[in-house]
Amino acid sequence: MWNVCHHVHWLPLLLFAVLATTFIITYSIAVSQKHVYAFWPYISDTGALPPESCVFSLLLNIASMITMVIIYIRHVQVSEYTRLRSYINIHRGWNITSSVIAYMGILGLLFVANFQETNQFAIHIIGAIMCFVLITIYFLIQCVFTYKMQCASKLIFWLRVLFTCINAISFIMTFSPIGEAIKRHKGKNKLYWTPKDGGYEYHLISTISEWILVLSFCLYVSTFYWEFKKFHFMPCEMRVRVRRYSDFLRVLFSF
Repeated sequence: MWNVCHHVHWLPLLLFAVLATTFIITYSIAVSQKHVYAFWPYISDTGALPPESCVFSLLLNIASMITMVIIYIRHVQVSEYTRLRSYINIHRGWNITSSVIAYMGILGLLFVANFQETNQFAIHIIGAIMCFVLITIYFLIQCVFTYKMQCASKLIFWLRVLFTCINAISFIMTFSPIGEAIKRHKGKNKLYWTPKDGGYEYHLISTISEWILVLSFCLYVSTFYWEFKKFHFMPCEMRVRVRRYSDFLRVLFSF
């Protein structure tokens, strides 16, 4: 347990691997089943129908849990840096606020994972907007923290600024063309959207922007690798004293 907690810097890269695996698997299944058109579908479209929707939900739920752990570790890291270095001007309230914003964004990701667009379209879209907007705000706040803490290189700081800007622009480019694309669409199946169906250019702008947005998210989180490498997370410890073996069994099975 202690050894695992000394290697928390691998979590950002693990998240990248899980998300990449998710989208590769769901895309492959969706295309092979002819559920989506092969050229740049929406990410959500690749996980809208079974059997790929099952994989989509499972792996995104796992990714959400990993992200929540990363957010918590980052929160503790910022808290400890500001406690040990009084000259760092980061108010405790801002650290708490940024973590709450991030967790709300992950709640949106859970909506996306578990409410497919073919079943609960409104909840799915609300979840996507929550995730993209709130996580981008969290990234922006973390850029400020990175600048003030100076525990990462200038390259990491500017990369985070770049990825935050890409996130914001990609979000706008993802949702802005949707209305016009749907308006011009003449086909019967929006999941299998081909160039012949109309509005495909707007659709393509939106889908490519979404993939860039998700890639930018993954790359931003991956930059925490270098800061987490300097940070050893010590988990809380619980000790129970028992006098007899029967007491031990009672304590064990009481959880």
